Amino acid sequence: MTEFELQLGNFMLYCSSKNLSTKTLKSYDQTLKGGEWASLSRIFGHSSVEVTQKGYLDFTDSEIGKKYQKYSPLNHLKV
Repeated sequence: MTEFELQLGNFMLYCSSKNLSTKTLKSYDQTLKGGEWASLSRIFGHSSVEVTQKGYLDFTDSEIGKKYQKYSPLNHLKV
């Protein structure tokens, strides 16, 4: 088990103890950025990686636009 998986597991236990849904994690973008989909899927108890991806890749158009602006190679060209 990686350090990330251990910390995420501890966070899940904390959420459970406070009666918070695992969907709470959706608002913790930084936590999910370093995670491997297969590991996250197992930790969440999902039936497949696809279930995890569908639940956590539900970005709004605004979020997608911000990510596009941040990572688009066209925005980082040095002329």
